[in-house]
Amino acid sequence: MLVEERMKRIIALVLCLVLALSIVGCGNKMKYSDSSIAEVNAFPNVSLELYDDTITNGLLTLTLTNNNDFDIESGNQYDFGIEVLHKDKWQSIEIGERDNTADACSYYTGKHLIQFGISEIYGELPSGHYRLVKCFWPENGGLENKFYLSAEFDVE
Repeated sequence: MLVEERMKRIIALVLCLVLALSIVGCGNKMKYSDSSIAEVNAFPNVSLELYDDTITNGLLTLTLTNNNDFDIESGNQYDFGIEVLHKDKWQSIEIGERDNTADACSYYTGKHLIQFGISEIYGELPSGHYRLVKCFWPENGGLENKFYLSAEFDVE
């Protein structure tokens, strides 16, 4: 892998991480942000769906389906944001700083299970309708071709 291409990937990952940190939230005393990712699930032939209807031990399991003939990439399982449906619109939940690595993940054609540690970042979410939002980009596409996928879930 060329050094220049590796640097582009690292820069894209860091920028997605910064964006993800700006759209995430915290536990039972939720603070809402006005910002939300407006366009999600618009990239062709890729989807993110709940694997089952529950959050088990604070983990949310999702199925990523890539029906393209190229890999897509993203940050690791800690690189995501949570939004809540509040007053009929999606709002980001703010959280403080959190540790994350710059590990990138590559998803080839097919289905992939991904687990997200919701409670270790947000604590226990109060009842409500939520969505997880995650940034992706086509392999060799870089940040300029980023797109967002989301999956909705309920906490009762």
